[in-house]
Amino acid sequence: MQVPETEAGAVGIFRWWERRRLRFNLICFAVGVPCLLLGMSQVKRGEDYEEPLVLLVAPVFANVAYFIGHLSDFALSRVMPARCPWGPRLWRLGIGFTLLVLIAPVVVEAVAHSRP
Repeated sequence: MQVPETEAGAVGIFRWWERRRLRFNLICFAVGVPCLLLGMSQVKRGEDYEEPLVLLVAPVFANVAYFIGHLSDFALSRVMPARCPWGPRLWRLGIGFTLLVLIAPVVVEAVAHSRP
């Protein structure tokens, strides 16, 4: 996940991030669908699953947040140029945050339903 020297500048940063967008979306899908199914399985009979609209908007918000990675990478590369590019670090941080956001509601719901 290194950025070659020819990829420097705004265009190079943009291309670097866009080449990884599909991977990001596949990771979100691979984690999000099981979390959704697990969350739905925790709903008791007669109750409604409370977040159906969120499920429709979540991929849009995830991709908007992904684009913030482009902007952060560009800004950091200008303000604090590093020997190593910022992109790989920000990408890993973004994936970790995304996984936390996807998994946290299921964990909270499981804990809430485990109490009598």
